[in-house]
Amino acid sequence: MKKYLIVIVMVCCIIACKNDTQKLADLINQIIGRKIEMPPYSKAQILGIPTPIVDSLFRKNKIIIYTPPLLCTSCNLDCLEEWKIYINELKKYKDICFVFIFSLRDENELTNTLKEFDFNYPVIYDTNDIFIQKNQILANPVFYTLLVNKDNQIIMVGNPIGNESLWKLYKQQIQLLSQ
Repeated sequence: MKKYLIVIVMVCCIIACKNDTQKLADLINQIIGRKIEMPPYSKAQILGIPTPIVDSLFRKNKIIIYTPPLLCTSCNLDCLEEWKIYINELKKYKDICFVFIFSLRDENELTNTLKEFDFNYPVIYDTNDIFIQKNQILANPVFYTLLVNKDNQIIMVGNPIGNESLWKLYKQQIQLLSQ
């Protein structure tokens, strides 16, 4: 009897996982091609030093990396080292940029972490959660990393950190966008 119960529980788990996977795939298909709105941010910071945002930045192909307030602690920002590697890999493409948007409550903690990692790239401090408010379709954590074309249409979603096959897909799409 125990064996049958275990088998039934396993089958239910597999079915539930397939349903969740299908729901996620459906969500992804719904947002691919949709436009996102880039809020009118006026400045970013590089290592805590305010820097103006050039309007042309938002008219390029871009990888947007959004980090919600709960993920802004220094232990969750270890991925910055990998992003630096990815940025260097894509330097040959002049029409791709990286837009890091941090929704946060404690600017000092983020500034200190960025300095600790010597993360010398523009970072937008979104203290009022404007990005998610303007783009509520992106509330699912799967959508916190996006490849977006010049027209701000979503081309790909998902965080490639630690996922080499996804990073290869990103690079292929970026190459296509750059032609």
